Amino acid sequence: PMVRWAKQHGMTVTIHTGGPSIAGSSPINAEVVLEAQPHVVGHINGGTTSMSPQEIERLVATDMALEIVQCGNPRTALHTLRTAEDARATQRIILGNDAPSGTGVIPLGILRTLSLLASVGGMAPAEAIACATGNTARVYALDVGVIARGRAADLVVCDAPTGSVAHDALGALSAGDLPGISMVLIDGKITIGRSRNTAPAARAADVLKGVGPGIGGH
Repeated sequence: PMVRWAKQHGMTVTIHTGGPSIAGSSPINAEVVLEAQPHVVGHINGGTTSMSPQEIERLVATDMALEIVQCGNPRTALHTLRTAEDARATQRIILGNDAPSGTGVIPLGILRTLSLLASVGGMAPAEAIACATGNTARVYALDVGVIARGRAADLVVCDAPTGSVAHDALGALSAGDLPGISMVLIDGKITIGRSRNTAPAARAADVLKGVGPGIGGH
């Protein structure tokens, strides 16, 4: 009843799945999810304990969004990816971190998940980025995640990290490296320069004079 009520009031509903994260609670399996009919299957690869591959396959066969997280089971994360690819349903994959959790705090969780899907999972890195950005924004009706006129000008400027075998950020993800972030823009304004949490970008972002306030080139 609560899920129906939330949907009637325009809320996007995400359900916990897998093993319990709080002592005394019960696991949530595919049967529970199918009965509840949420919009999003939260941490389908576990938060932190995963459902079985067979249960994941049942949920991929629905029209629900499928959230893959860093603080989960990497094996079933890749199983979710391959099952969704076989079903031509990667447009329903979104990415999350699910930290802090029983796993603790994992910095750069989204970047690490992108790297997992692109390097070990074999997903095209641009498509993996779309899962983390445009797909997630569409599912939660956010004004971000897509570079287009009229959308939020929130941008991350990045490149392959110094010393990587790759020549750009996409290649770095395919190689299993985390891109080096050299600039972040929010609402079109530079808010962060070189990240202290990633390796330095092989090519640093430059601000080009005359282009406009807060607009950087790479």
